[in-house]
Amino acid sequence: KLDTALAAISKEVGYKLSLGSCRFGEVATFKLEAAPINGDGKVASQAEAAVTKTLDVREVVKDIAYLAQRRRNWLLFAAGVAHAESIVDELARHQIDVALITGETPSEQRRETINRFKRGDLRALVNVGVLTTGFDAPQTDCIISLRPTKSPVLWQQIMGRGMRLAPGKENC
Repeated sequence: KLDTALAAISKEVGYKLSLGSCRFGEVATFKLEAAPINGDGKVASQAEAAVTKTLDVREVVKDIAYLAQRRRNWLLFAAGVAHAESIVDELARHQIDVALITGETPSEQRRETINRFKRGDLRALVNVGVLTTGFDAPQTDCIISLRPTKSPVLWQQIMGRGMRLAPGKENC
């Protein structure tokens, strides 16, 4: 269900990414195709509206909990604050240690939340446009992007959060 819903969203705003197969330590090859979007410049609000309209957060989190059950550190990218808050609520309902960082999160709280994630005190860290660049948590072994983007650079940065090597990490 998640695949179909994300495919529908990517037709409105975003890019389609096809990853080639790769093993740990290898660089992934990928093909990126532009998807049509409404050209009025309201990509962020369109993205959150499309995601909220198309995806049932309960079903998405159920899929995430199943598919990522063997992963230790999940980094999630949400389409907007309301979307992120619903993801956090649902992950918590599944008894997953989770926190949220947005642009409005105070600096000290943000720092402490990130440190908790890096120490492994949090299994999941949901963010809205905050941890795409300049964030380094090499132990991250699961990237979950629940937001479309029309920027290939941003998409690479998001995926790159999980591509760092770390002791005991096999892949992401």
